[in-house]
Amino acid sequence: MIKEYVNNPKDVFKTYDDFLHLESLTKQRIRSPKKIMLETANGCKILARQNIYDYNIIVEQFLQNQYFPQEIFRDYAPKTVIDIGAYINDFGLYCASTFNSTVHAYEPVKQNFTIALENQKINNYNITTFNEGVATTPTLDINVKDVQGEIHASSHRTYKKGFATKEINCVSLDTAIERLGEHINVLKIDCEGQEADILNRNDFYQLSKNIDYIIFETHSFIDDDVMQDIYHKLQKGFEQVYEKHAVKWYRSKQI
Repeated sequence: MIKEYVNNPKDVFKTYDDFLHLESLTKQRIRSPKKIMLETANGCKILARQNIYDYNIIVEQFLQNQYFPQEIFRDYAPKTVIDIGAYINDFGLYCASTFNSTVHAYEPVKQNFTIALENQKINNYNITTFNEGVATTPTLDINVKDVQGEIHASSHRTYKKGFATKEINCVSLDTAIERLGEHINVLKIDCEGQEADILNRNDFYQLSKNIDYIIFETHSFIDDDVMQDIYHKLQKGFEQVYEKHAVKWYRSKQI
């Protein structure tokens, strides 16, 4: 489904015709591993596969400002970002090109990581992309489904057919925080159910001293009691300040 825009694509994309081409393919639900290069008015290059998911996430980041609603981020410019579930580095590219952020991005699925790494290399931003997941264990089994170059993956969801289970290497959230080595302005987590494991911890008061915002997606296939327990734990150091669709924003009580 084509989403409504907040920002005018003509103003955002220098390569507007290429954006329209990608949009047209999405409207027709045409998928292909072929790539198209978009470029924004401020010089950010975005390599995307010709499929529905890549188009949609570009719209979410660059035309809808999905993770930076003006209601809470009017004058806030995050300088340090951890992105768990980086996909093709769309969120990292938006943060780096808009705010000059330093970004550590985690994408465990090889097909997506390859594009994410290309997007890192073709831009001169301070983005580091890791081909790892984030979990409480060194490895994790995830289900991966390839639909003509459009990759669906989840550690918690089982697809009906046409998927393969793959083992991925992981680091802990603590390791990801230590790697960045600075106060973290935004921790964004969008990893198809793994959010519940990453956030199932008891030290949110301590984390609130080191992280300003935690933004994460929720999923109907995760047990509600598990998520309610996480929301309760989060309150020890963070307060929920915004919610839209399946995304929640928590702000440190220290700021």
